[in-house]
Amino acid sequence: MWLLSGALLLMLILGYTTSLAIRSAKIHHRLSTPSRGWSRPAHRPDPDLGFAPIPGARSAHTFPIGPDIPMAYNKDGFRVPVGATSRNRPGPRILFLGCSYTYGDACLAEETFPHKVAQAVGGTELNAGRCSYGLAQMLLLAEDLIPKHRPDLLVVQYSPWLVNRAITPYAPAWLGTLPVPYFFLEETDEIAIPGFHSK
Repeated sequence: MWLLSGALLLMLILGYTTSLAIRSAKIHHRLSTPSRGWSRPAHRPDPDLGFAPIPGARSAHTFPIGPDIPMAYNKDGFRVPVGATSRNRPGPRILFLGCSYTYGDACLAEETFPHKVAQAVGGTELNAGRCSYGLAQMLLLAEDLIPKHRPDLLVVQYSPWLVNRAITPYAPAWLGTLPVPYFFLEETDEIAIPGFHSK
């Protein structure tokens, strides 16, 4: 009996040790090799959105291969071309909401569609697109940014994955998961975001 218990305990210890070694090797590999990310912090934790841009941040997208791509946020947290001035063009101010497609992941700010659209109409883009954001975060941003900046036009990205991201309380991150706002169905059959009431 003792021999069987000892053998079982030894197998459990060996299994756990092997699992720990494999997980540690994966984390070490991710931390010690070039990967997608940022050269300097560009985002901070945010109690409402999960994470948000650091106003005025200057950083660069980093990739396992290829050159880093410089990026910048202005004082309001909108993505702008690196070195851009804060002057508005005489045309319409256009607020853009979306995920990395709107933000322009792996692109210079001047190559993004918000910049191209604003340039085509002689206006100013307010690019509030964020990598990994979902529809719940976009709604919260709209409720905050529209009264604050009073844009002339609003362009909202709609993609199926934005809905999928908005119905789970956790977003995938490079290492683990990140708590984010999400939609749920209240007892009154109304859709809501926990802890928020529409303004």
